[in-house]
Amino acid sequence: MVTEQYGTLALAAFVGVILGLIIYRMLTGSNSKKNSPQKINQNEIRRWKIDPDWSTILMARDPIALSTSEYNKLMKQKEKNDKEDSDLQKEGREGVKKIEGIKAEIESLEGTPLNAAYLREFGLGPAMAQMTRLRKKAQKIVAVHLRYAHQEHFLYLIKSGSKKPGLIEEMDDSIIDIENENPHTKSLEFMERQVAGMMDDEESIKRVNAALGLE
Repeated sequence: MVTEQYGTLALAAFVGVILGLIIYRMLTGSNSKKNSPQKINQNEIRRWKIDPDWSTILMARDPIALSTSEYNKLMKQKEKNDKEDSDLQKEGREGVKKIEGIKAEIESLEGTPLNAAYLREFGLGPAMAQMTRLRKKAQKIVAVHLRYAHQEHFLYLIKSGSKKPGLIEEMDDSIIDIENENPHTKSLEFMERQVAGMMDDEESIKRVNAALGLE
């Protein structure tokens, strides 16, 4: 009886240890993800104007493969927006031509001013309302284009192998600012000093020329 109790207690203790280890791994694993230096924080998400779902993209098993997949999805979405943009351009130009035609008709209209007023009311009014609709649609398309520009830039860098902290400089364009502040390379400085060393020391040049009989 005592042996069975000890066995039960030992089994319970063993199960408790296993459960404790599992819970510990779960908690520490969760904390490590939250505190990972590769996590995209909320400030960076807002600053870079990217999808919040990509906050852990650098922590994936294969960030390059995941970002490439997301990039391809984005390009398909962009194709749809480009098609809407193309259709809008065509419809907008047709609308402008229609307004110009109504305007010309009003200017050439014979009769009372009331006839011209009617044509403005029935012709120009609906045409201009249609253009307002197109303007609203254009505004949406521009906003989507801008969003795609930021997201495409982000995904392109990651699928090209960028990680933090270098990614921060690339996304903030500070890496370009650094290069603009110091565009000169060491090789140019090396060539300049070599040329100076060969040309500036006139006394040494005279002695070498004299030794070679070049005076």
